[in-house]
Amino acid sequence: MELRRLALARYPDLLPHQAIFRFCRDHYELIPKRIRSQLPEIGEAVRTVTGCPPVVFLSQIAAMLRGDTTNESPSGMGDPLRGQIEVLENLQSQLKNYQRLEVCGQLAAFSTFAAAVCQIKRLADRTERVAGFMKGIEQNLTSSHIRGAYFLEHVHSYVRLLIERHSSDTVPHYVTVFNNSDLWHPKFADIQRRDSLGPTYLGHKADLDELCAFLAEEVRPQVGPVAVLHILMPTAGPLSLEEAIRFPEAMRPFEIDGQTGDGGAKFVYICAPEARDHECLSGVGVLKQREIWKMGRVAGDPLPMPVKPFRPFFIDPKFKLSIYIPWNLGSFGTVRYYSCGLEPPRTLGQPTARPWS
Repeated sequence: MELRRLALARYPDLLPHQAIFRFCRDHYELIPKRIRSQLPEIGEAVRTVTGCPPVVFLSQIAAMLRGDTTNESPSGMGDPLRGQIEVLENLQSQLKNYQRLEVCGQLAAFSTFAAAVCQIKRLADRTERVAGFMKGIEQNLTSSHIRGAYFLEHVHSYVRLLIERHSSDTVPHYVTVFNNSDLWHPKFADIQRRDSLGPTYLGHKADLDELCAFLAEEVRPQVGPVAVLHILMPTAGPLSLEEAIRFPEAMRPFEIDGQTGDGGAKFVYICAPEARDHECLSGVGVLKQREIWKMGRVAGDPLPMPVKPFRPFFIDPKFKLSIYIPWNLGSFGTVRYYSCGLEPPRTLGQPTARPWS
């Protein structure tokens, strides 16, 4: 563990196994060549006398650095690492083509830019208001074009920053990106070819349901129960997801990472009413649940069946007064809205039928 810590401190941009190998190689090259060439033999001789396992380990490292072993690592250390990298690269390829038609497109209640500012002001919960996160949220609109012009580089740098932040953690972290547009994907792929983010970046999706389904069903079984899964939500302007949602249990542990804009206001707001999900939000604001209303007749007023079907459920209708509706020729009835309570959250990545959607 001490070797790992020193290696990652020296090379924070590299993966742990790469940093350890580079650290060992740099120190190996400090040894004079006439001694360096005999290190494997010296280690073997000392091992024969002492039987000390660390000496065996160091002599095998010396042999590998000298080039005596091909595609091998000390005590088979490289085989699991290579296997893990192959798993991650396979997941990267899967995510590019991953489709779940039964869940794709379910998240329809979201807003961007000026419309998002209106929804955030209307639905931001009390905690956001008391903490002052709503102050100056309109300023994010005036500066969004600056970020938009460099959005590709911004996303790339944002992902790399998060990877580097957790590179020294003993628990592995894997990163994905959600953005509701896919126009930036081709150019971002060009940047990735020039400057790869490495195997811990699994990819990006424009559909949050599909991304959550992939993480819960494909990634979690491959990376184990302790790895932390990240969904970054970079955006060029304010984004609000007004539909009440919860994240799949199989995704845990996970973290949803947003951004803070000008004036300290958050860029991304979502409606995640459950306390367990609040603990997994970083730089993401929380919206209140919307209220569901149902249209029905006034008690005691007999109404004939309507000629045409109508949508009985509504989300936060503007007018909730009793009104007269002509159902048939010469026949009128009184209808009004009845509150059905708050919108219940649905689990992302799972098909859900909602009569008010």
